[in-house]
Amino acid sequence: IYNYPNPFKESTWFYFEHNQPCCDIEVEIKIYTISGMLIKTIIERGLALENKINPIEWNGCNDNGKRLESGMYLYNIRVKTTNGFFLESSNKLIILK
Repeated sequence: IYNYPNPFKESTWFYFEHNQPCCDIEVEIKIYTISGMLIKTIIERGLALENKINPIEWNGCNDNGKRLESGMYLYNIRVKTTNGFFLESSNKLIILK
């Protein structure tokens, strides 16, 4: 699981692969400040036809639509399927202006 580009100015894309093809999948991405405050939640649902899903774009804005300041942020991705598969991963991203 990773985001690219990182660092980014306008937007970044989250990419990941899994081993659960042909099932319904839910992806939840939560983005936090370094101090741990939740600032953005992205939820995508769909059918995983292969071992990866389409990249998920984030525009660098919080849940209120405000562009975030330059700096380092943390993200957590949770992937769940209807057949019980669960994956969770965390990493850092950097916004530049």
